[in-house]
Amino acid sequence: MPTWLKHNWYSIYWGGKYRPGFFTPGSFSGVNNTSAQRYIANLVAYLDAHQYSVVGVIPIVEPVQWEEKGTGLSLHCTTGFYSILERREQIDEETYSKRMGLVYLSEEIEAAKQYIKNAPQQLDEIDITAIHEMTGVKSLSEIFTLMSQELSVEERKGLFKQTYVIDIASIITYGAYLTFKTPEEAEEALAGIRKLGAAVMQQYRDIVQRYGECAAFLKTAGIPDEEIPPLKGRLENT
Repeated sequence: MPTWLKHNWYSIYWGGKYRPGFFTPGSFSGVNNTSAQRYIANLVAYLDAHQYSVVGVIPIVEPVQWEEKGTGLSLHCTTGFYSILERREQIDEETYSKRMGLVYLSEEIEAAKQYIKNAPQQLDEIDITAIHEMTGVKSLSEIFTLMSQELSVEERKGLFKQTYVIDIASIITYGAYLTFKTPEEAEEALAGIRKLGAAVMQQYRDIVQRYGECAAFLKTAGIPDEEIPPLKGRLENT
């Protein structure tokens, strides 16, 4: 029969050493034996109630720091320990399969939540430097507008010469007005613009598509709509 393992941890802090400072004019080291015994008794009661055994102990010998809900916290007590706990349970194959299914589902849910959380940053990090330098576009929305137009090379005749133009300025507010001496140069530049724009928009579509897949999966897994935020930075009509 399979053995199902569950691990947990339990921490105890029962004293600390303080040095002189503005709020502590004297120094002292406190290890209250009565408190320590009470904390140990609570640990034993927790072990009995949840059928855990102690498989490891990590002494606390320096200030502890951690993050909780985006806030950095610290504990300066340096007397105590972390207990690594384990529970073993003999189960049948059917129960094992059901539990593993829930484990995989939980992992997929967490992965989907993490992707949705990171998706706006991924949109912000799409590199538009190359196409910006060629055309003057400054954002994904401008690239989308540019790629939605039928760009072409225009031949314009002047008094003494003729030029070949890609008129981006009439499409994008701060777009460039590109001129070339030969039609070949203009067509080559136009092909480069289309290639760069297509690559950027493909990155955008991939992120949006993956976001949509994750959102749909979370809904089918029973996650409320209010816990699935809309994708910040997503363009309209895409």
